Amino acid sequence: MAVEASPFLKRLEVVSRKRTGGATYRTALFEGTHILVVRCGIGSSRAAASIRNLEHRPSWVMSVGTAGALVDSLRVGDIVVSSGVVCGEEAAPFYRADPAVMELASRASQRAGATFERGEIASVGAPVFTRKAREELHRRTGAIAVDMESYWIAQETSRLGVTFTALRVISDNMKAPPLPEYTELRALVRSPFGLIRRIPHYLRWRVFLRDFRGAINVLPPVLVEVLRCWNR
Repeated sequence: MAVEASPFLKRLEVVSRKRTGGATYRTALFEGTHILVVRCGIGSSRAAASIRNLEHRPSWVMSVGTAGALVDSLRVGDIVVSSGVVCGEEAAPFYRADPAVMELASRASQRAGATFERGEIASVGAPVFTRKAREELHRRTGAIAVDMESYWIAQETSRLGVTFTALRVISDNMKAPPLPEYTELRALVRSPFGLIRRIPHYLRWRVFLRDFRGAINVLPPVLVEVLRCWNR
């Protein structure tokens, strides 16, 4: 999402910007190195299309963004360096992360002072918020975190024969309460007569957004170190 990409983009010199399909492609410079930052949007179809629409074959691809925890050891702001990605909704191939890039991401997280854990990431088509659903997803897949894009990015990069890994920051942990539907948030604003009844919904959204903003600010220093480690 734009809000996830924005803090990192401020650290780059953006050379060009192009929109293809639902994705935005930015060619940028970081300390003399050319990189491509792709904002694909949310979900499997957008994630897959963003790789299929690449004009040039990249050296390697890293899926970056937020994720939900599937184990109690992960807290908001912790980094997950993916050892592999699995589809959480159907029997599908498992895509293992490249060990060298995984080691690079781990070293970068350490250099940036971020708390990190290595493990598998499960990707799903709809948000998973309740503790019961998270525990079940962890039991079925063995994954420690869940997102909505990494698996389908890995699938497309595998077809290209390109090195892949995922680096995700935890924006909601196992203790996070289920998030109300967005329609309820809109209703809160539009219907002041129902304000008292909807206050708990408003507070849950407020806590979620606070944690989300804090989490995404952990990413830029880690990504900067990823690029610096890569150039060494």
